[in-house]
This record gives sequence, C-alpha cells and structure tokens, in this order.
Amino acid sequence: VTDAIVRKVCKKYGAGSIECETIMLVQQARVPYECIAEVMKCNAEQVKQDLTGTFAMEPQQHAILTKFLHTVLPLGIERGVLPCKDTALTSSVLRLLVELCGLKNRIKALQQVDQNG
Repeated sequence: VTDAIVRKVCKKYGAGSIECETIMLVQQARVPYECIAEVMKCNAEQVKQDLTGTFAMEPQQHAILTKFLHTVLPLGIERGVLPCKDTALTSSVLRLLVELCGLKNRIKALQQVDQNG
C-alpha cells in the first residue's frame, strides 16, 4: 500500500475514520490484499477496492473485514511477525494469528466463567 493510497483513503473518509486507520494498519503491516483475501476466503479485487475506497463491499462484509484487520494485524505487529520479510509466508502468518486470536478469546471466556463461579 503506497502513501498515495493512504492519502486518498484518508481524504475520502476523513483522517480519524475507521477506513483511514485500517488502510494505515495494512500499510504498516505490509500485508498484500491477496493474503487478506485468501485468509478471509473472499475475492482479492473486492478487498483491494474496499480498502482503497474505490468500491465498498456490502456493509456487513466491510465490517467483518475491518474487524478482522483491526484484531489480527496489531497482534502480528506487536508480536514481531508482521511485517513479514517473506511475502510467501504472509498468508500462513495471518492464519496463525487468527488461531491465536481464537485461543485468546477462549481463554478469556474460561477466565470469566471461573471468576463468575
């Protein structure tokens, strides 16, 4: 994702918008649209068009894409696995992060059950 695309998206949606934050996150993590689409099992061109502000997905799909990226990418950046030096491994890294997020949610749910008795 180039700086020009980030500027275009932020200009279109506003500097504080979720869309602007999302495209900046994708740029920071250096995750190709194709990898996002592969892991989410959707069309890469639709992902690209949605993230770049060219043509938005359906609202529910857009919300799922945004939630996915804001959950998985920060974890990958925090853990030091994103940006991935080898783009051939990026999809595998994303799938691993998805599994980690799922496990974190299960552990959190178990802790809440334990606290509630």
